[in-house]
Amino acid sequence: MEGFSSPNVKLEQYVTDAISTVDFLYFIAVDNNDVVENIILDLGAGTGRLGLTSLLLGAKKVIAVEMDKLAIQVMKENAENLDLIPYIDIIQADISHMNEEQLHDLNESLRLPSCDTRIVCVMNPPFGVQNKKADRPFLLLAMKVSDVIYSIHLSNPKTRSYFQRFVSSHGWEIKSIHSQKMIIEGNFSFHKKKRKEILTDVYKIEKKID
Repeated sequence: MEGFSSPNVKLEQYVTDAISTVDFLYFIAVDNNDVVENIILDLGAGTGRLGLTSLLLGAKKVIAVEMDKLAIQVMKENAENLDLIPYIDIIQADISHMNEEQLHDLNESLRLPSCDTRIVCVMNPPFGVQNKKADRPFLLLAMKVSDVIYSIHLSNPKTRSYFQRFVSSHGWEIKSIHSQKMIIEGNFSFHKKKRKEILTDVYKIEKKID
């Protein structure tokens, strides 16, 4: 699948590399059985790599929320090349400032076809390197509309401690943390290397049961 044609550093637009994408979705689809016949919500979908791969793994439908027009154009081209256009709904919106119409469109797209279908959020949100706490709006929206969340974040003790407090304060809990390596492409002028390997954590988050 094609990546960003003109990545925006302020939006932390890094393509999730192919190996990380497969590892991430294998963990969700195979180890946790949370993709097949479910609705996948991809927040900050970028060029659609996570959502479209979910469809290839058996998801019923994908709702992709992305604010950048250029990224959406590439996402549509990727979907067309894979004959997946009928199975993906794309909503152009800034997740930090979604208006009532955009929220209505999202809720309409997320209507469940049956009681056995779950809404599974899979996302690789901004790590907050350029803008601190940039991942919070993504998590807050995911907790409003999802049954389970799988989210990629930098792996370090400070982030884990913050996540534990933040998630718990909103009535959710971390069910597991799965660490995996990710390749960051050196797309910006300040990058000293063409490729850099980083360690990330995949959080599985579910609502607390009283």
